[in-house]
Amino acid sequence: EQLFAKLRSHGLVKGVRGPGGGYRLARPAEEVSIAEIVGAINGTEWQHVPAMSDDDPEVQRERELLDGMWGMLSERLLDFLANQTLAEFVRMQSGAPSMMGHGVESEDRSAA
Repeated sequence: EQLFAKLRSHGLVKGVRGPGGGYRLARPAEEVSIAEIVGAINGTEWQHVPAMSDDDPEVQRERELLDGMWGMLSERLLDFLANQTLAEFVRMQSGAPSMMGHGVESEDRSAA
């Protein structure tokens, strides 16, 4: 329930009451990015390296280097996730042809 509360507060799902109720996507899956989902659930926690409490200058230099590298990695990961939709992820998981940014057209299986 806490997970859906986070998703609902970010406008990604809406509650449906009554028989057959539950939660539904607030927008079509093609319009929901994976980055939105990750952000709604985790906020920005995953983008930061845990703090190290050490006054050693060597450790501090290593920390700054690690922070910089983690920042670049986080930006690239966020860009990637922002360009992947929930619909693409579901297609990929179900074994259906995926477009995942490659411009791949699905085959007409009825002709087989």
